[in-house]
Amino acid sequence: MKKKSDKKNIIKKEKPQTVIAEINQRREKERAELDRIAKMLIRRDFELTEIRAKREKERADTERKTEELEKFQKFAVGRELKMIELKKEIEKLKEELKKYESI
Repeated sequence: MKKKSDKKNIIKKEKPQTVIAEINQRREKERAELDRIAKMLIRRDFELTEIRAKREKERADTERKTEELEKFQKFAVGRELKMIELKKEIEKLKEELKKYESI
């Protein structure tokens, strides 16, 4: 089993320039990794912005189409109701005509 003093001796044996160089290498690797992560996050943010814009456009299109269909439905239902009304009026007029023809 190694003693604490052995560990200190190992550290002391390394040259300060070597330790500094290793620290700088680690920093550089960490900086590169942080840059990679930052770029990835920027890409994701851009992609999310595009997705949001696309969904907003699709939502607006869907609302517009829904409004058009509702207008058409009101028109079609109104027309059908008018047709029913006219058929009733035609039947009523036919009955009146029969009354006058029988006279």
